[in-house]
Amino acid sequence: MERTTKALYDKLKRMKNKIHGDALHIAVYNAFEKYSIKND
Repeated sequence: MERTTKALYDKLKRMKNKIHGDALHIAVYNAFEKYSIKND
């Protein structure tokens, strides 16, 4: 599970870097980041 979560996190991170102006991707990334920190 942890490996899958890390892979998803890295994917979202790359997507955020690639698509700066896409509010949806940024919102998804930010929500996932908060979730990750909360469940660290």
